[in-house]
Amino acid sequence: MNSIVFRLPDRFPQFLWLRKTCSLCTSIEFEAAEVQPLDALLSFFALKPVRCLNCWRRYYWFVRKGESSI
Repeated sequence: MNSIVFRLPDRFPQFLWLRKTCSLCTSIEFEAAEVQPLDALLSFFALKPVRCLNCWRRYYWFVRKGESSI
């Protein structure tokens, strides 16, 4: 049985909500990503830019109030 996986193109922001694992390489190691213009807008929604250390894919993940580190 074939399953269809829906994925947005790379130019759209990718989000990590509950499981903080890379959807491309299944890594759990991330670092803070470089700042881009869209980051200021998304920070109002408590989203922080991060980058996977293995495949360098960029994601945004939800940061709870007071949580500053990755």
